[in-house]
Amino acid sequence: MVDGDGDFACGAEGERYFQAALDGIAGGKTELGHQIAVVADLIPERDRPGQSTAVQVVIDGVLVGYLADSHANALIQALDVRALQSARVEAMIVGGWFGEAMRGRQGDYFVLLDLPLWVLEWSREKKPSRAKTAEARPPSSSAATAEAGPSGLPDRA
Repeated sequence: MVDGDGDFACGAEGERYFQAALDGIAGGKTELGHQIAVVADLIPERDRPGQSTAVQVVIDGVLVGYLADSHANALIQALDVRALQSARVEAMIVGGWFGEAMRGRQGDYFVLLDLPLWVLEWSREKKPSRAKTAEARPPSSSAATAEAGPSGLPDRA
């Protein structure tokens, strides 16, 4: 598990294509919608043509979206430094409402991710090229645990 900053400030992208999967995980739409705490695996798609920074957001073994490219690049570099294949973070599934009072309208599901602060900050800075990944180390998060390495990721994800 990678400790986030508790803000759930990063949303997954492309959830509109995964509404059926999110509906299944959430247990169906309700009148008030959902706010469900879950765990998300962030898995780079290293062989995806034309997009070496694609990172899947997977909940309960089901693909539900992708990490934004800017955050994905920072995460992939940190994973490479630690020789890890993926990371696990806390997440929330929100939305999924329907309402008779709203003339049958429905709200989509969204996935919010609790990424470490260094991913959010480092993704805004100029990042080193992929060729220099082994030398690149993002700043450590103050929320990182004692078990975390220099990248802010734990030894095991």
